[in-house]
Amino acid sequence: MINYSLETEIIMSKIIIALLLSLFIIVIPLGIYIYKLSLQSNTNILRQAQITPTNFPTRESNIYKSKSSDTDLSYIVVYGEDYTQIELLNSNNNPVGQSFIQQPLVDDVDKKSTSGHPLIVFYFAKPSNGQYKLSVKSDKEYQLEIFIYDRDGNVTRNNFVGKRGDNLYLIEFNKNNLKESKISPL
Repeated sequence: MINYSLETEIIMSKIIIALLLSLFIIVIPLGIYIYKLSLQSNTNILRQAQITPTNFPTRESNIYKSKSSDTDLSYIVVYGEDYTQIELLNSNNNPVGQSFIQQPLVDDVDKKSTSGHPLIVFYFAKPSNGQYKLSVKSDKEYQLEIFIYDRDGNVTRNNFVGKRGDNLYLIEFNKNNLKESKISPL
């Protein structure tokens, strides 16, 4: 038999009491709760979790109802070589839209390699239905990617290879029916 000092026995008693209390406070109620959950139906589980009809979404509540959005996601987006000049003209021959040069990504490791070459990105948000003329000027042959988005965000993609000089493309845009939107060289 090991003889402990009175101080050590008091500390050990406190530890044992703390362990027993934690067993009664945490483990036993948790076990009873788990046992009860295993015996109850889904409805009772929800009740046990304090979900009441006032805060639980039902089929009649708004969470299950969807409303159409009035958001207009329509766009005309053109990607071209950085040496091209791109302009979009509406039916009144007024320029619309904006452009910027997108620089290629630079390799994080060697800080020299790039993901490609710069591109011009032209975009026009929420265009009205109708015809647009896309004017592209270049000193050499170029490639274009034209994306047409309808009001719901559905997209079509068209690729063109253009010749040196001034080139025109007719865009017939319909934001409500993507199938009626067309692009053709003039």
